[in-house]
Amino acid sequence: MIDSKWLPGCCSDGKCEYCGDDTTLKSGTGKSMEGDHIKSWSKGGETDDKNGASACRDCNREKSDKDLGKGAGQFNPSNPNARIKNRLR
Repeated sequence: MIDSKWLPGCCSDGKCEYCGDDTTLKSGTGKSMEGDHIKSWSKGGETDDKNGASACRDCNREKSDKDLGKGAGQFNPSNPNARIKNRLR
């Protein structure tokens, strides 16, 4: 999980930017809000607002270090918001 100080810069009205579900600040649930690197930190992604996404724990775990996309081995979010959709193109 990314430092919570980073979350305000990438939040999306309390919704997961990948699936659109409401998230919670309560830790330990599948819908706990977490910060995610859109381009994985392990693959050189920066820790900044442009590369940050507000994600539920379930999506963050499913995405792991996968790149966004529709191909094999990529993470294709179920209901991405407009900002994430633009990154899928």
